[in-house]
This record gives sequence, structure tokens and C-alpha cells, in this order.
Amino acid sequence: MLLTPEILAWARGHHGLVTLAAWQSLGRSESSYYRAARAGLLVPVAPRVAAIAGRVVGDHERIAAGVLSFGPEVVASHRSAAALWGAPVPGAAPVDLITRTRTNRTAVAGYSLHRPVDRRGLHAVRRAGLPVTSPLRTLLDVGAVSPAHVEPLLETLVRRGLVSPSSVQSAIARHRRRGRPGIGPLVRALEAAATHSTVADSELERRMLAIFARAGMHDWTMHAVIEGYEVDFAFAFERVVVEVDGWVFHGADRTRWERDRARDLTLAAQGWLVIRLTWRLVTRQPAAAAARLHAALRSRRPAA
Repeated sequence: MLLTPEILAWARGHHGLVTLAAWQSLGRSESSYYRAARAGLLVPVAPRVAAIAGRVVGDHERIAAGVLSFGPEVVASHRSAAALWGAPVPGAAPVDLITRTRTNRTAVAGYSLHRPVDRRGLHAVRRAGLPVTSPLRTLLDVGAVSPAHVEPLLETLVRRGLVSPSSVQSAIARHRRRGRPGIGPLVRALEAAATHSTVADSELERRMLAIFARAGMHDWTMHAVIEGYEVDFAFAFERVVVEVDGWVFHGADRTRWERDRARDLTLAAQGWLVIRLTWRLVTRQPAAAAARLHAALRSRRPAA
């Protein structure tokens, strides 16, 4: 039997993967490892790392395979780290790994091995069971390989409370030097986010009014006062409140965030459904914003 209970147990503790080194440490030969692969019992994922047959191999497993293949000197980084922190970023095309020590290992197909000059903040933290660069270090690095993914990563980290605009600004100041890759896109993303969060109410309202008009939505009230709170828009018949949030402002201001949630709970207790739409959704995906509102309004109407 090629896949012993010990091998299966090891794989369960390592994202459904097994390394050649682990295979041999459990008393099996190198040749039997490759026989198991030829027999379809193992599915090669990275050099000397395979998945147990039947395991779905997604981005997470490919990132884990890279970490296992390259050894303890590497950490998931750049786009792969961004994906592990929850950002809408493809994390395994290729898998990004960063080395914390000097190594002669070279990258292989599907894996990009980064050897940074800037080694500040290059410590590993655990995320989804894998060693990964910290949120701030990930932000500093991802722009070097994919500037388009800096803004969605920044938004994700701020919204989850993993970084704040002030901590990002401090990190930029500490790491900024001439030619340091990744800093420029992060500076621009932070500036754009600050602009979005301070846009006048009239601009946000203009965007929402355009969405209402295109979607044929009527019978709403702007700046209605409900239960003592002024809301952006209210659909009285459906008892739906629509609020538009500037994401950096709300994500960074904990007091404002808690006050808004307390207001939402008060309105919900009185039978109102509160829909919050982000600046990004309203300005970049108005059709998706309209679809979300349509669904909310339909859900509140009595059945015919």
C-alpha cells in the first residue's frame, strides 16, 4: 500500500499535500513516491510536493506547495500574500514567494522567488495556516509586481482593520528610498482613497441619483430623518435605507464606524433594512449597485 495511514495523516496536517522529504521520513523510498505519482495516487503540484489524489488543488494549495517546496527560508508574499489576506487578487498566477535568507534556489515554472534588498519588516506571520508577509509588508511589495492590485488590497486591509491610513503612511516613510519598487503605486492608491473618502455629499448623491434614474427606481426620499437619524436615501414603502460610505474614512475612524453600526441596529429594530454601498461599488460598478438595491427592494415587498 503506497499511501499509508501515516502519510495520509501528514497530508491532512499540511493542506492535503505531502513532500518527498516527509514521504521518506515516514519510511517510504524515493522511488515509491514517484511510483505513486505515476499511479495517480499523488498529483505533483510543485517540485518534490504532491497533493493526495482527490484533493482539490486551488490557489491556497498551490501557495502551500510553494512554501513546502522551497523550505523554511521562504514566505508567501506579493500577490499570493494579498490573496491570503482576503483581497480579490489572483494568488497563484504565479505563486509569489519571498526569501528571508540568502539562497541559491531558483524559481520554477508557476513560482516567482523574490530576493529583496529592503529586508525591513520581513518577518513571517501566520495566515490560513501558512507563513505570509505582514499586511503592511504585503502592501509595500505588491505594487512592484502588480500595481493594479494595490488599491483593492489597501481597501481590503483597511476595511478589515488590519492596517490604517496612518500606519500605511508611516510604513511608506520608513521604507521609501529612491528606486524602491512598489512604493509609488501605494502612494497613489492612498492618495486616491483619501480623495474618495472626502468627496462632498453632493457628488455621492449625484452618483446615486444617476443609478436610481437608470434603474427606474422611484419613491425614494433624500436626507430623510428616521428615528432621529438623517439617512442618505430612504424607500419608505419597502422600509429600506441606502447609505453610501467613503471606505477609508469609515474604515479608519473607529468611533464613526461604531456610531454607524449602532444607528443601523436602531433602524433594524424598527423594521428598516440598511443597505451600505461603497464608493468603489457606486463609481465603478453602478450596475452591480443597482442590482443589489433591486434585490433588497423586491425582498421587502409583499408577495403578489
